[in-house]
Amino acid sequence: MSMLLEGKTVVVAGVGEGLGRECVTRALGQGANVVAAARTQETLDSLVAQLDPEGARLACRGTDVTDPGACTAVVDLALQRFGTVDA
Repeated sequence: MSMLLEGKTVVVAGVGEGLGRECVTRALGQGANVVAAARTQETLDSLVAQLDPEGARLACRGTDVTDPGACTAVVDLALQRFGTVDA
């Protein structure tokens, strides 16, 4: 069975305890590489510890989405780690 997002890179912003976290979980479950962005680093550290402790397919960055430069840095992280942004 092939996974829907295998080999793709997904960026998820606004990761907290709700919908953002679920999007990250589902994307990883479908084979995607994921770059997660949230305001607090503790939230991201917890996410990595629970979902991808080795950091093979999940990269995170503390981000203020109202700052265009911070958003660009998230995309740059995706490109550096995984070579592409697909969603």
